[in-house]
Amino acid sequence: MTGVHRERVFSCPRDGTFKYYLPKDQTQPAWQRMVEAFGPPRVGAAGVVTLETPSFTLRAPSWGNPMTLIRKRGWRESDLRLFHELIGFLGDGRE
Repeated sequence: MTGVHRERVFSCPRDGTFKYYLPKDQTQPAWQRMVEAFGPPRVGAAGVVTLETPSFTLRAPSWGNPMTLIRKRGWRESDLRLFHELIGFLGDGRE
């Protein structure tokens, strides 16, 4: 894999849920940028890392990759652009 890519999660009842896969060497720097922007995540049951923001919930396994982005009500396209910028996602032609 040469960069960040994503896959839609069709099993999620919330429309627009995607799982983002980052190259191993980009995972921790991306999480650091997320922490700087939104604050620290919490670690829950089975080591699942959860970062709550007003616009989305981000979940990942303890090693941080892949990240599942779940949109909340009030989500704006600017939220998506910021998230993509923070993780280094260049786009895939959808949305």
